[in-house]
Amino acid sequence: LDLHGFSTMMLTSLELFKRHWTTTLVNLDAVYGGTKLSPLLASKSLREIQDFIAEPLTTYFTYGTLRNPDALPQFGLHGPRVWFGAQTADGTGEDAAPLHMTVTMQDPQSPVWCARTYFLTTGHVPNLEPLGPAARALDDSEVAKYAATVAGNVHWLMAHYLMLAEAVALMKEDVQAVLAGGSTAGAYVRKAAAQLGILLPKGFEVDAQVEATTRQLDFSAFHTFDPTPGECSAACVVQLGLKLNGIRNPDNSSRVLGAVTYGDTFLYAGGRALCCVTEGLAPFEVW
Repeated sequence: LDLHGFSTMMLTSLELFKRHWTTTLVNLDAVYGGTKLSPLLASKSLREIQDFIAEPLTTYFTYGTLRNPDALPQFGLHGPRVWFGAQTADGTGEDAAPLHMTVTMQDPQSPVWCARTYFLTTGHVPNLEPLGPAARALDDSEVAKYAATVAGNVHWLMAHYLMLAEAVALMKEDVQAVLAGGSTAGAYVRKAAAQLGILLPKGFEVDAQVEATTRQLDFSAFHTFDPTPGECSAACVVQLGLKLNGIRNPDNSSRVLGAVTYGDTFLYAGGRALCCVTEGLAPFEVW
């Protein structure tokens, strides 16, 4: 990666990436910015609302791959993934009242990649409309109890998300071992949990439920390759991210709340992180 290539990525691809990411958050605000869904969206299914929110990223990715659709499988690219609630694990299932959403996006023209988790239904009594007539008939005390449960679950998800962000920061400082496969993703998550004082659920097998994104990319050819173990001496772009699956309600282990994910793209030279390319993309938002 030379200076010209990095400048092109920062001034062209990154700016377009950030613009479409921000527009996605504007769409999210149109859905969750008030206490009720917009009249235009009230009759839509969750998947239709999901597609509406993701439309800026989807359009950007589709346009960016028009000239070379064969590159998708070759480079391991996939479209943006904007998932809600229980769907955040694998994109399947329905959730009448999602508490969070995950956004994962690979730029179609550069190595810029980012993963974030954003949180819903905090700061006000959650919208009960999607839960049906029985929920709408709750009295004030029952609504308050429901809101307290929602707040507890959202804070539980937030704690796991902050833990992943800390774990990625630890991975960034230890990138040589990460790229060489010397340390497991679970080890960083456990270390981050200990530093933040987060008690992982009893019997929680971190290694089995953490998905790690650790890719070093050659910008000029834009393809992934296996780096020489322990080496990241030349200028290169590295994607580091974690996804924690199977997070359950802390008070009721039968309910799976979904997954949280966090990831960034970093520029390295001489084995040291020079900057986080995607730091300008909102790391934490609440609606």
